[in-house]
Amino acid sequence: MTGRVFLFRGTISASILGRADRGQGMIKVLVVDDQVLVRAGLAALLRSAGLQVVGEAADGEQAVRMAADLEPEVVLMDISMPRMDGITAMERILATAQGAPPKVLILTTFLAAVRGGSACGRRPR
Repeated sequence: MTGRVFLFRGTISASILGRADRGQGMIKVLVVDDQVLVRAGLAALLRSAGLQVVGEAADGEQAVRMAADLEPEVVLMDISMPRMDGITAMERILATAQGAPPKVLILTTFLAAVRGGSACGRRPR
């Protein structure tokens, strides 16, 4: 299941992360989003689900630095951010990971906006 993270009822499956059991400690997550309220809300939700939020980054450049320093198991990444987008940041994080690379879950509202525009009779640009 390389490159995928699955959410099951508010928790990330430890077996999908390659863990034999949950006894290895809490799953370490890095949250990356340029909107501070979204980032804080996601971090709070993850903590309430029993995950360890090891850091919060506001853009892709900061995410790359933090991922190298903190070595999260999972990166929850927004696509559209200033300075460096989520796709570029994800590629750099995976390319430079020491040991097992983190699983990356990409967040975006872009597809919903495109679909919403099409449903209203507007063509996406």
